Parts: sequence; C-alpha cells; structure tokens
Amino acid sequence: MKKLLIIVIIIGILGGSGYFGYTYLSTPSGFTTKEEVIQSFFENLNDPDVCQTHYDTFTAENCAHIVSLLKDDTVVVTNTSVIGGDMNLSVTINGNPGTFVVNFVTEPETGMKARFNPEYYKIYYME
Repeated sequence: MKKLLIIVIIIGILGGSGYFGYTYLSTPSGFTTKEEVIQSFFENLNDPDVCQTHYDTFTAENCAHIVSLLKDDTVVVTNTSVIGGDMNLSVTINGNPGTFVVNFVTEPETGMKARFNPEYYKIYYME
C-alpha cells in the first residue's frame, strides 16, 4: 500500500511539473495579434506602464504624447482595417469620431518560448 501511495505521489509531482512547465512555455511574452495590442492599449491608458508594455522602446516618446492627450477620455475602437502592414483604426473619443493609423513592429521571442510563439507585436507608431 505504501508503494502505491509513493508511486501516485511521484506521478502527481511529475504531472504537475509537466503541466506548469508547458503552461509557462506556451504563454507568450507579448501580444500575438495586432488587434490584441490595440485593444489592450486603449483599455490601459491610465496604467503607468502602458508605453513600456505596448510600444517599441524606440518610440516610447510618441506613446507618452498620445497617452497624455487621451488619458482622461473615453476611447472606443469601432472598426479596424489592415492596409499593408499598417492598421487603420476608426475610433470614437468622448463620442466624437476619429481615425488613427498604427504601424507595428514584431519582436522575436527568445529561448524555449520561441517554439510556441516565435514573435509578438508592439506598436511602432500611431498617428
């Protein structure tokens, strides 16, 4: 009976370790779709790390300017369309219509996670 209990405990530990290892490796470090980046950016405008999380490091100054302008506003993305590598956004800002053109950069994933998610998206610029 003790041997059976020990075997069950070992199988449980190995199974749990395998599950958590797989979950860690399959979870991306960033955003896997362009739409995901955009939606998250506008939902998290008041987050102090929004520029670091959503923008490329070279264009964070552009992000800070956009966040300062839209910080206290209600922004709703109403339509998206892809034009080449850019995305054209139709938005409403406090009920007023507007448009943004967004360019993205892909960042390669490193290490073992690259097998599951080879790259992820960040915003390069938004105008």
